[in-house]
Amino acid sequence: SSDLIDAASPGDVVYVLEGTYSESLLVNKANLTIKSAFGPVSTTIQGVAATGETVRFAANGVTLDGFTIDNLDAADGRAVAPGSSIGATITNNVFVYARRGIQGDFYGVPTDLTITNNVFSSSVDYGLAGTEGMSLLDLSGNTFETSVEGIGLGTGVSLTGNPLASPDDFFLLLGDQDFSGLAGGYALKDYRDNTVYVNVNGSLDDAVDTAVAGDTVVVGAGLYDADAGVTV
Repeated sequence: SSDLIDAASPGDVVYVLEGTYSESLLVNKANLTIKSAFGPVSTTIQGVAATGETVRFAANGVTLDGFTIDNLDAADGRAVAPGSSIGATITNNVFVYARRGIQGDFYGVPTDLTITNNVFSSSVDYGLAGTEGMSLLDLSGNTFETSVEGIGLGTGVSLTGNPLASPDDFFLLLGDQDFSGLAGGYALKDYRDNTVYVNVNGSLDDAVDTAVAGDTVVVGAGLYDADAGVTV
C-alpha cells in the first residue's frame, strides 16, 4: 500500500485489495482517500513505525476507510496518528492490539477531524486519546470495546454541535456511540476536571475499579447490576 500511495497524486482514491500489509504507513499527499476494496475483515495494515504508530497523516484532507489497523501491541503505541492534519476522516476501520486507537497529540494536533463508524476492539486500551486542542467535526457511530477508556477529552478539545460543557452534553456524545461491549474501564473521561462518565451500556464496577483517586464518577440513568465497592 505504501507503493500505491507513492504512485498516487493528491486527490486520488487508492483502492487496496484484500490481504495483510506488513508495514507502517505515512500518508503525505493532500486529499488522498485510502480505501479497502473489501473492508476490514479481509484487509489489514499491520506494522509499527520507529515512533510507534501504524498509520500517520502528514497531509490535509486524508481519508482512511475500511481497514483493520494492527499496532502489534507496540509499547506506548498508537494505531493512527492524524498529526496536524486538517479535515481528515477516519471511518469504517477496526483497531486492534494498540495502547491507543487514535492519538491526537502526536506529530501535532488535528483540526476538523471526522471519526465515524470505527470499532476499537478489546485489545485496545484507550480508544480516542490525546485530544488536547483537537477539533472534531464528527464523532459518532463508533463501537468501543476498549479495556481502559473509550474516549478521553483534554483541554481545548471541541466537537461541532456539542459544547462538551455539561453532563447532558457528555451523555449525548455517549449516546452517539456503542459501549455495550466494553471489555473494562469506562466510556469517557473528561481530563479537564477528572470526571468519568458511565452510561447504562457500561459496567459501574469496572468504571469505579479503573478510576483513580480524585476522580468523580458520573453515572447515567439506567439499571446497573453492580457491586461498586470503592477501593481507589
